[in-house]
Parts: sequence; structure tokens; C-alpha cells
Amino acid sequence: MLKSYEVTSGRSAHSFGFYSGTSPDEAIRACVNDAGYESAEAMESATGAQSTLRAQRIVCVPADPDQDDCLAAAAQAYADQHGLEGWDLAPRWEDETREAVILSIPESA
Repeated sequence: MLKSYEVTSGRSAHSFGFYSGTSPDEAIRACVNDAGYESAEAMESATGAQSTLRAQRIVCVPADPDQDDCLAAAAQAYADQHGLEGWDLAPRWEDETREAVILSIPESA
């Protein structure tokens, strides 16, 4: 089953975007391929640096405009529905329209 992941640099936390895959490794491979490399090893050879790419599973949920704090409300509603109380889901806007919220989901969930 395909899941969505945000691929980031472990050094700078720069986001390289959102990729689909059946695992974090598959999402990282998609990101590396998108950058024009055949593999992470080829990327490391070309750049002269070891890869620190990380893939964090994400979900996108609709924002509830009736809530005072839409980000916190979206995170709380998702946590309640999926047994993730106490987890920091790092809610953030999908884009400037503020119609959807992206949540980071722990791999153990």
C-alpha cells in the first residue's frame, strides 16, 4: 500500500518534497531519482557526501475553519481517531490556501 512521505535532509531539515512509496526507503529512492541520480550511492559519489535523507510519513487532512486554532484542532482530531494521543504530529499548512493540514505520522503508528 502506497503511503505519502516528506523527504528531508538530516543535516539542514530542508524539505525536498513529498513522495509516495510503500516504505520510507522507497520514498527516498523516488526523491533521489527525481534529482537525476540512479541511486543514493550514485548521488553520494557525485556530491562527495554521505546521504542524510530522511522520510517521514505524512497525511493530509482538511482544515476545519470553525476552529480557532485549525492546526491544533486537525492534529487533535487525527490523534483521537488513530490512538496517537500525546504524539507531536507537527501540524502545518499544506499550502497558502489553508484548506488542508499536513501531519507527520510516527512510523510505529
